[in-house]
Amino acid sequence: MRSIDVEPRTKASARVFVTVDWKGGVLGGTHSTRIAWEFSAHCHIATTLAGDNADASVLPEHRKKLDAYFRDEVLRS
Repeated sequence: MRSIDVEPRTKASARVFVTVDWKGGVLGGTHSTRIAWEFSAHCHIATTLAGDNADASVLPEHRKKLDAYFRDEVLRS
């Protein structure tokens, strides 16, 4: 994990950016993925892919799984 940045959205919600550097893919290159997670004190709002420099794009079903993970696992922790 490279960084975590917090951006207040309103008085009632915030958005957190989590940037992760990783190696992988076919050639083992270095990549970076940035996730934006927006939530309030009471609920999950959305998790989106804010940036990704991998050669392959993230599939829609994987984006849904990422959103569900932050909603069901991270917020509830």
